[in-house]
Amino acid sequence: DRFTLGGGLAWFPGVPLDETFYYLLPKYTVVNGNRSKLAVGALVGLLPFGGSDDRSSAGLLYAVGTTGSRDSNLSAGLGWGYAGDDLARNPVAMIGGQGRLSRRISFISENWIFPIEGETEGIYSYGLRFLGEGLTVDLAFVSLFGENGAIPWLGFAFRF
Repeated sequence: DRFTLGGGLAWFPGVPLDETFYYLLPKYTVVNGNRSKLAVGALVGLLPFGGSDDRSSAGLLYAVGTTGSRDSNLSAGLGWGYAGDDLARNPVAMIGGQGRLSRRISFISENWIFPIEGETEGIYSYGLRFLGEGLTVDLAFVSLFGENGAIPWLGFAFRF
């Protein structure tokens, strides 16, 4: 009920698997209330640079709080990025949520705000989550703050 472990890869067509970003997502729920939760976790990634012999660890250490129900909720969190042994001084902020539209479909949004050289940059996303018994599929769009256009995003989550 309190510990989850996820993992995966970010693969793009035409990119060899040995040049793909692989990651693990351990998370521990510190507060597990009926309508509120607080968790700490990490995105532990293995980045390819020049093939499988030259890889670097990078990711995010974070804390996130969620309020609401399984059908409709809002989350906010802070995370500190790292690359190798270097930890970022300024945190990344995240706000997101979901709202159930029907038994098998939810609206989802996840938005990231991060400081870059004294400026505030960000990424926002919006889309639909299709809920199955053993498979969940996200069909969404990702955009940069202040930019026109969006990149389609397709995500899969398998339940074991």
